[in-house]
Amino acid sequence: MTVRAVGLLLNRYATIGGGWNSKATGDYSAVAGGYQNMAAGAASFTGGGSDNSASGDYSVALGSRAHATHDNSAVLGLSAAVDHTCSSVGPGTLNICADHGVYINDQRLSDVSFLTKQIDYKFGQHFVADGRTEQHVDAVGQSH
Repeated sequence: MTVRAVGLLLNRYATIGGGWNSKATGDYSAVAGGYQNMAAGAASFTGGGSDNSASGDYSVALGSRAHATHDNSAVLGLSAAVDHTCSSVGPGTLNICADHGVYINDQRLSDVSFLTKQIDYKFGQHFVADGRTEQHVDAVGQSH
């Protein structure tokens, strides 16, 4: 069996570590492996998997169909659904798309409704949710 890495390098210091049909087109960008991945932003990184793109500068895309389009964003696509994509939601954000939940230290994050609202969320500071309610939020998301 012959093992080959095939891809396209277009800018300075770009790297493709392995895989098939990937592109590293941003300066200092890297694709570690996988299939049909692209690292187009400056210093962007695609770790592997398939059909991922890191087009924002300093962005990271991992998994499957993850698209980090904003600068300083990271996306982890863990969906098995062929028609599902996981995209960054803004500069400096982390978006995780998982079919069967997200866990930290074996604990499922089952109630993240406070994160799904369109709010400005900062630990230890006040925020206004939907223009009506002012609350204090601590580091674990508990309102006071």
